[in-house]
Amino acid sequence: MRGLASVEAANNSASNSNFIPMLTLGIPSSGTTAIMQGVLTLYNLTPAPPCSIPRPNWSGASSPRYSSAM
Repeated sequence: MRGLASVEAANNSASNSNFIPMLTLGIPSSGTTAIMQGVLTLYNLTPAPPCSIPRPNWSGASSPRYSSAM
């Protein structure tokens, strides 16, 4: 049973890590996250930080923050 639990835990952690680029940068990393991003867009929810979208003059200030996070 322990071997099965460890395999399942590794599987779940890999699937959840696909959401990190979508939620932080707005870039889907797989087909599933692309569909999820489309659904969020249909409901007028932006899966990216709001400081980079409505204020284009802030893009110079927010891009170093994203590059240092990567």
